[in-house]
Amino acid sequence: VKIAKKYHFLKHNNHNGEIIAMKKSFHGRSMGALSITGKATYQEPFAPMLAHVKFADFNNLDSVKRLITKNTCAIFMETVQGESGIYPTTEYFIKGVRKLCDENKILMVLDEIQCGMGRSGNMFAYQLYDVAPDIVVSAKALGCGTPVGAIGTRGAATGVLCAGDHGTTYGSNPLAAAAVTAVFQLYQQYNILANVRAMTTYLDKALSELAAQKVVIKEVRGLGLMKGIELSVPAAYYINALQEAGIIVIPSGSHVIRLLPPLILEKEHIDALLYVLKKIL
Repeated sequence: VKIAKKYHFLKHNNHNGEIIAMKKSFHGRSMGALSITGKATYQEPFAPMLAHVKFADFNNLDSVKRLITKNTCAIFMETVQGESGIYPTTEYFIKGVRKLCDENKILMVLDEIQCGMGRSGNMFAYQLYDVAPDIVVSAKALGCGTPVGAIGTRGAATGVLCAGDHGTTYGSNPLAAAAVTAVFQLYQQYNILANVRAMTTYLDKALSELAAQKVVIKEVRGLGLMKGIELSVPAAYYINALQEAGIIVIPSGSHVIRLLPPLILEKEHIDALLYVLKKIL
């Protein structure tokens, strides 16, 4: 957010920079991240939010086009919306947003904290669409349990911040940096991405067969090992039943069972999940 704001300031020497974010998105709990999170219930107790933030409909390119002005400095989105029900971007949408950003000199920012780091079968989910953002945000799985977050920039987003523009108490922490280095080494050593792709094929087939058998399942969607099972009834009962059976899942919205299995899982783990799902559904 600070890069986007300063990017506009350097170009226009004013503070009118506008950000377009997505409805139903989730980017975090700090005031900046909360301001671009598209859920009023999260924002209301902490209002007012940052000024000059507009919200478009995810996967609706026309709704983005309508919001662009001469002051638009960045478009923020998740490559897969995680908290609102596991909705991947369509290829048409993400490529359309990239084109709009190129044409209007707007920064494209992708939040891949949940869908990145191999979960899609690629290191980052945007690689599936053959596009590249100006800024990508990563955390959580980046350190595999060690607290760490990072951004990557390219093109016009690179070099916007100068020394002193931003800092954190634990920024550039040597322990965190060592952990990230170890994580990338482990991804290579154990060929994690290949395993994700193989297990995705197996999981997709199993969930497709399950959905055909169980009328309570409305839809199964997602990318790689990031899946949402949308039910025609509230999911809370089924999530509790899965947890009681030793399968750790969480909701994504009120009617969706969210599956975020470890990237090292094997077929036997998927079989165990399916056994329990068949039983409780």
